[in-house]
Amino acid sequence: MADDLVAHHLPAGMATAAVVTLLGQPDETYDKGWLEQRRYTNEQIYSYYIGSWSLHGWDDAFVSLEFDAAGVLVHCAIRGY
Repeated sequence: MADDLVAHHLPAGMATAAVVTLLGQPDETYDKGWLEQRRYTNEQIYSYYIGSWSLHGWDDAFVSLEFDAAGVLVHCAIRGY
């Protein structure tokens, strides 16, 4: 289900407000200061917790959405640890 969300419902170019309308408020947000320390080039990341994804060996998995300075979605991926 999360793969389908990323592949078909969160296209690059989507506005921040449209993402929040679709998914609700993010579980976590990371802004430029945090991102610069980790060498991200975008302005903000929204993170939505999706639970355990043991198939990939992740205890916790997230849909991670990266936005540019204009609040436009530039990248979306499933990440975990």
